[in-house]
Amino acid sequence: MKLNEHRMSGIRAANAINAKETFDAIKDPNSCFEDILKVAIKENGLSAVVDHVLTNDPELSFEMLRSIPNLGEHRDKLIKKTGESKVWALHTLRQIPNLGENEAFLKNKLGDSFQSFGNISAFNLLDQAWYNCQFTMFWINQGVQYPQAEIPRDNWDKWKWSSEMSGGGSGVTMKCTDFVLENTSLVAGNTVWIYMWVRAGDDIESAFRFTYDPNTTNVASFTATGTTKSTKLSLSSVAPPQ
Repeated sequence: MKLNEHRMSGIRAANAINAKETFDAIKDPNSCFEDILKVAIKENGLSAVVDHVLTNDPELSFEMLRSIPNLGEHRDKLIKKTGESKVWALHTLRQIPNLGENEAFLKNKLGDSFQSFGNISAFNLLDQAWYNCQFTMFWINQGVQYPQAEIPRDNWDKWKWSSEMSGGGSGVTMKCTDFVLENTSLVAGNTVWIYMWVRAGDDIESAFRFTYDPNTTNVASFTATGTTKSTKLSLSSVAPPQ
């Protein structure tokens, strides 16, 4: 999530139209996407905010779909915008209701990555990159995405994470259950996937989804490559540990 980039883009846009309330909301470190969007719509109007969102990262379109009701004629455009990213297209498919014909559109954009890539009980990450990184797991249980539903992104340091890795290390393996928070649940059949945090670089949320199965020994193994300016996360294998 490129939160700082989104804030800077919003600040520039608010300054350009002298939208003081919106500017203040964006600068407030305690304001989430929903707070900022509601202030911006109140001050500038729905159409103006949608126009700005559509020129930015698809994440903003997803957040608007998730948090703002009654989008009217703008809803289809925002849904299609999320289709520019496999990550946010997946989020839209899994978390935004009543997609209508847009459901087929997003699935077509995703291709095979919308399907489960196998049953697993653990993740492994090998850092072969010029940066330090660590990873966590996202999952969906009964239609709710975790850990965000229990602990918002603003407090993601309280999520369960792997140890921090340096390039050239031996890699880290963690069971899916290692990421479960105290007040959350993970059950067989839940969809699970990996999220990689990169120190001083862009994080990556994998588009590959898996099915949690406590009775399998399969591990989804990933490899981190690239640099802080070009981070990459590749699926290496789905197999029992060697």
